[in-house]
Amino acid sequence: MGAKSYYSGLNIELTGWKAKAYDMVRTLDKMPIVTKQKVMPRFNELITILEDFEDRIHKLKPQCPVKRAPDKILLEGNLTHVKQKWAEVSFTLLDVIDNDREYTGLF
Repeated sequence: MGAKSYYSGLNIELTGWKAKAYDMVRTLDKMPIVTKQKVMPRFNELITILEDFEDRIHKLKPQCPVKRAPDKILLEGNLTHVKQKWAEVSFTLLDVIDNDREYTGLF
């Protein structure tokens, strides 16, 4: 896989994660502040990780170091971190919803 294809794929994946985060913001906007406070610390961590991932892609893309294992490992590690944090945020949100029956009409 060429460097352009590799970075294009990463950008597509990043765009997908950002869209999911936006959807979660819309869900959180429907919730009371007390509920948001339970989820927002983890959600903010996710946003920070996404921003770091995006910054790394934009920094490395002009250099095209796809063949340099440390850079590729770093990018793939960032992507794994995004996925792990997404699961954490999702489980926290679901736990909040499950423990408070007033949210059953949100989804």
